[in-house]
Amino acid sequence: MAKQDASPDETDRMRVDLFLHRIRFFKTRALATSQITKKNVRISRNGETRRTNKPAANIFVGDIVSFYCNKEIVTLSVLNLPLRRGPAPEAQKCYTLIEDQLKERD
Repeated sequence: MAKQDASPDETDRMRVDLFLHRIRFFKTRALATSQITKKNVRISRNGETRRTNKPAANIFVGDIVSFYCNKEIVTLSVLNLPLRRGPAPEAQKCYTLIEDQLKERD
């Protein structure tokens, strides 16, 4: 049986645990899930921020995601949704760090 192409509804959103794993902030998806269930992830969309404890929470391109990683808070803007967990340069094209944007303005 041939694999069907993903519908637009399936490609414009992604589980937050899968996203954080694929962009290489967490070595395993289980570690990403653990952080999320501790309510250490916030998702901002359309000016509204919410804390989530559900690894299956959806994120979309344009969302701002904040989470705790390696004893610091990371805030990033979602540029693309990765199709796989690829090499670091490929993963870095999927987000931009908010702290980097603030430093560039100064």
